[in-house]
Amino acid sequence: MEVAMTSLALWWGIILLLPYHTFPTSIAYQAMAGIANETVWGLFMLLIGSAQLLGTIHNNYQLKRVSLLAATGVWFFIASMFGISELFTTATGTYFIIGCLTGWLHMKVGAQNGR
Repeated sequence: MEVAMTSLALWWGIILLLPYHTFPTSIAYQAMAGIANETVWGLFMLLIGSAQLLGTIHNNYQLKRVSLLAATGVWFFIASMFGISELFTTATGTYFIIGCLTGWLHMKVGAQNGR
């Protein structure tokens, strides 16, 4: 599960860093564009994904918890962004479920370490 969530964050980072301009493809991305450009979002997603990957590889409790908490917030933001702008899309439910899964992983990692 951790590998899947890590891979998704890394994939988002890579896609946003490519020179293909993702934000203009949907009105849903206006909320993200209002905060930062695609390059900044791409780097942010790569940072989250890389932190998750390193936390998993090195079994680093703190890095796992922080990166999973950040990822949970990002996925809920993305679900909300799609829900507000394009209600009839599978993206809203998909990213909401991903947010729930990363939140569950965050709690599970804490429980495994007695916190």
